[in-house]
Amino acid sequence: MDGRDAVRTIGRFAGTGLKIKATAIASVVFVIFLFVVGIFGAGIGGKAFADSCGERGTPGVDYGDDGGGEAQQPTGNIRKNQIANAKIIDKVADDGGLSGRASLIGLMTALQESTLLNLDHGHLDSIGLFQQRPSQGWGTKTQIMQPKYAAGMFFFGANRDTTAGIHGLTDIKGWETMGLGQAAQKVQASAHPELYDGQEDAARQIAKEAGIDLDRPGKGGDADEDQGDDTATTNPDQCEFSFSL
Repeated sequence: MDGRDAVRTIGRFAGTGLKIKATAIASVVFVIFLFVVGIFGAGIGGKAFADSCGERGTPGVDYGDDGGGEAQQPTGNIRKNQIANAKIIDKVADDGGLSGRASLIGLMTALQESTLLNLDHGHLDSIGLFQQRPSQGWGTKTQIMQPKYAAGMFFFGANRDTTAGIHGLTDIKGWETMGLGQAAQKVQASAHPELYDGQEDAARQIAKEAGIDLDRPGKGGDADEDQGDDTATTNPDQCEFSFSL
């Protein structure tokens, strides 16, 4: 091999080395890109569409059709709709003998799930104030689109006398003393439970504007007692979670 052949050989090896390095760098950059997109795609929206899983369940009480069942969109007079929905949620809690703390948990949950608007869409078949799913036993689409019904299901579940079916807030043992966001998560089973606590200030402000007494004591009775098993959640294999921008 003369000098020219040696130079050519070295050049080929050098070129191959540069290609390998370039490919490796490109692969690392792509992985970082996917990681960043995953984080921001999940977090920027700040809105978890909880699937609220459950195998079955029909409402134990006819909660009526208060609220009209009309879909609301995040345009127009949003605050007016939010306050109207907040009043419905609070009335359902109060009528059921629950404390103002329960109303606060309900408001925080609805703010996180739907911005406290009666949405006719969401992740998969999730709809309404609490993004409850007809396919998971929370009721029919027509029922869930009634804010009074949806709030009743959130607070009391499908059957308050058993541990079967959909579980509401009052089925959760110790809900009155656990963290607000933790209590919301026990009902909603969100993939991002930490987000509920971030809605407390907004919920308190809306409650103030709506004239809701968040310091109201519970009226006692079944509605205000610890019920059920706080581990009584649905089959995790049935749950699918998502974040939406």
